[in-house]
Amino acid sequence: MKKLLAFLFIFIFTNVGYANFTDVKWDTLYKDGINLLQENQIVKGYTDGSFGVDRNISRSEMLKILIESKFLVEESNSGVLDGYQNQNCFEDVNSSDWFAKYVCWAKENQWIKGYNDGKEFRPNNPVTLVEAIKMTLKSGDLDYQETDRWYKGVVDKASSHNLIPLDTDYFHYNLRRDQMADMIARLINFKQDKLDDYLKDRKDLVVSWDTLKIKDNLVNQISSDCKTPNYYRMINQTLYNFYDENQSCISIVSVYNTSLDEIEDPIYDHTFYKEMSYFTVFYKTNIQNQELVDSILESVVFYDDDQDNFEKNSKAADYHSKNGIYYLNLPSELKDFNVIEYPILTDSSEYDAETFEGQKQQWRLEAEDRFDIQSCNEYNFPAFMMFQIKTFYEYCQELREGINSQTPEDQAEQAQATLRQEEDLYCNQDPEKLDDGSLKFPIRDEYLNLGALGEIFTAFRCPNTARLNEIDNVEKYTYQKPMQIDLLNPAEPELIDLFQILGFQCKENIEAEKCSVFETKESEISVDSLFKLEGYIEKFKSAE
Repeated sequence: MKKLLAFLFIFIFTNVGYANFTDVKWDTLYKDGINLLQENQIVKGYTDGSFGVDRNISRSEMLKILIESKFLVEESNSGVLDGYQNQNCFEDVNSSDWFAKYVCWAKENQWIKGYNDGKEFRPNNPVTLVEAIKMTLKSGDLDYQETDRWYKGVVDKASSHNLIPLDTDYFHYNLRRDQMADMIARLINFKQDKLDDYLKDRKDLVVSWDTLKIKDNLVNQISSDCKTPNYYRMINQTLYNFYDENQSCISIVSVYNTSLDEIEDPIYDHTFYKEMSYFTVFYKTNIQNQELVDSILESVVFYDDDQDNFEKNSKAADYHSKNGIYYLNLPSELKDFNVIEYPILTDSSEYDAETFEGQKQQWRLEAEDRFDIQSCNEYNFPAFMMFQIKTFYEYCQELREGINSQTPEDQAEQAQATLRQEEDLYCNQDPEKLDDGSLKFPIRDEYLNLGALGEIFTAFRCPNTARLNEIDNVEKYTYQKPMQIDLLNPAEPELIDLFQILGFQCKENIEAEKCSVFETKESEISVDSLFKLEGYIEKFKSAE
């Protein structure tokens, strides 16, 4: 490992301060990534002292930061870039442009191809999420699968290594500067096998093709001292972060009364506050002074309690909720604050086309990103369809007609392409190294309920034995302790015997001489014992 990586490691894991920017506070989502880049002089910010957290970043700026990060981490001589300053690599990149050497170096090293048959780079355009991901993968020497939609393989590869910032909404939306910092920080930490340490309690939240295609903002699922993951039938959640010495915060959550019986009690550690006409209010806070908490709650005025003067008073209040449920006036010691309302929904107004024809093109692109035959069949199209939904429906109809008109040869070729894609995902992808040193291999969705054994069955379906042998070479196969396996169908006696040989005991019998839930208190099991029982694998597959 190069010396500078060790240098970076110190900053990532020992520097507890925040980046020296006026717009980076304790509650800034990607403060750790911004801090990493600033401490290592990869970014500088603006003359007004800000980082520009909410600003877009251009294609040329993104490229410059990635290239300089690569040279810095690899301790390479960045002077080689000067040799590219006077090249004419794109029609819209002049040798006098500050970014010319970065763009031309990147083109020669096949990081970028450009637009309009490679004639234009469009350096000043905001970089989109998928463009930024591709550049980031190139900078990290991470290969991705070529797919019909060029960014499908790009997104899948980045998702497999958890390199995509949590609050990215959609493939073609512009990347912000704070998201850029997080993406590069993820890559640096991934290269050091320290990504889980960087992500901390967010390591299990993974942005994927499936979350992006439906614009699912995973920040809604974050849990903290004052925030709960969004759950079904929550009306809204308002999080107040106070810039005091204690980093105090409180969230006010409203839930439909008709849904209370369906939700766990207490609701994600929230405390009951007040029941209204059709909803109930809870709160969650890290403030230890109950008198201060009470004064905050007492300042909350709901619409039901002030109908005559609500509009007037809410405009003069410290804050009023976006859905018009309440306003509040905070105590004097808590006047410096930031507010985030959940769920965060994608605001696409920035990307709205100027004409209706342009808007239809955007809807068509979204349909192509979002739908395949399976998702078309699962989508509940309304009887009356207009605008975006009509575009979705028409695209699904085209897909169905296209499949119906395929020749047997076309269908066979498509099936082979699907198999090749699955092979790349489940058989060729590198295993993830866990904190305890063990390796976690890819698991097919249908085997997830089998836990660690699902890795064996996934490998068993690979067209060659390389993945099975790879798992076999691991000295110990580590389970969570204790480990529980829930079978979709109860196991027969012969299969129960196999589980017992592997160290599992039946935990739940639903029928005589059958078992559906197995548990082991052993933390390790020899891989050799698994491979001596290969003959049982098909029985496992049929019993899951």
